[in-house]
Amino acid sequence: MCNIERFQVRTESGIRTHLFCALQAFSQLQTMRVEGLIDNLYQVSRQLFVPVIRQFIINNLS
Repeated sequence: MCNIERFQVRTESGIRTHLFCALQAFSQLQTMRVEGLIDNLYQVSRQLFVPVIRQFIINNLS
């Protein structure tokens, strides 16, 4: 969900920062779900990428 397994850093500091950010993002998504702002954890991702994909398709039709 937060791509915690996909990171390109190798330093201890970078790994710690990545883990912290991934856990913080997961916590925020869970809070949004509990508060009823989203239905599931993938909804935010879809809402972000569908307009981008749509615009890409429109721009590359010709």
